[in-house]
Amino acid sequence: MSAYTLFHTEVRWLSRGRVLQRFYELREELLLFFTCEESQYADFLSDDSWCAKVAFLADIFEKLNYLNKCMQGKQENILTSTDKISSFQQKLLLWISKIEKQTNWDMFDLANINSDLTNLILKSLRLLYENIKKYFPSLDVSSMDWVRNPFIDSAYETALFNTDEESELIDIKNDRGLKVQYSKLVEDTARESKLKKIKINVDVSSFWINLLNEYPKISRKAMNAILPFSTSYICEAAFSSMNAIKTKNRSQLKNLEDDMRVCLSTIRPRRKLIMKTKQSQIFH
Repeated sequence: MSAYTLFHTEVRWLSRGRVLQRFYELREELLLFFTCEESQYADFLSDDSWCAKVAFLADIFEKLNYLNKCMQGKQENILTSTDKISSFQQKLLLWISKIEKQTNWDMFDLANINSDLTNLILKSLRLLYENIKKYFPSLDVSSMDWVRNPFIDSAYETALFNTDEESELIDIKNDRGLKVQYSKLVEDTARESKLKKIKINVDVSSFWINLLNEYPKISRKAMNAILPFSTSYICEAAFSSMNAIKTKNRSQLKNLEDDMRVCLSTIRPRRKLIMKTKQSQIFH
């Protein structure tokens, strides 16, 4: 069998793209199996055109899965998610343009496309682009650039402020101490990204929270832009934690609030301080 075969003990929830990719990688083994079983599915797997369609689906769903994965994480917000969706939309237009010009198909790793499938794939990509555009009709967040970096002049060109908010923003912009603090935050994030070999967003929320007492109006305006959930990642993480806590061996647990709070909180308990308030057990 293929090296890509999954052992049943290692099977986990596979996304649609991964299922299609594994199916395509095992197509020869599956063809042999269905041929031996005299199944009608062998006709599909022996059809090069049908296999090319499966390969295209595997490629496009793999790209959608990557987009979905990039939009997960505790530092994700509406601004960063919007950037990624806009980028994917532009990639779709690029792929459509290249296919129409028939320059290359290197955007799809598995697909071995022939000219007969070109129109079908173009139609699929255009439909995907229109659906994304339908579900995310307004992706212009240029007016919120000041939230990401309040120290660049171009961030104020399309933003709307009242006098008090703009006055506080001017104070922030001219505070060199805050500018050094923000630069250090960016450098630390870049260092962590390089160390973990993944893209990590700058934690602008902590930057604005620290300014809440000194610059309350503009900080609240910034937090109103950051706080809304851009994805359901946090809710899904909570459900996953609940499933890990309440297993069949602990099915009688009724109150999970305390356990969930400890599991989901990013605040580490100060154990020494907690232990000082407790009396040690004295043996007689």
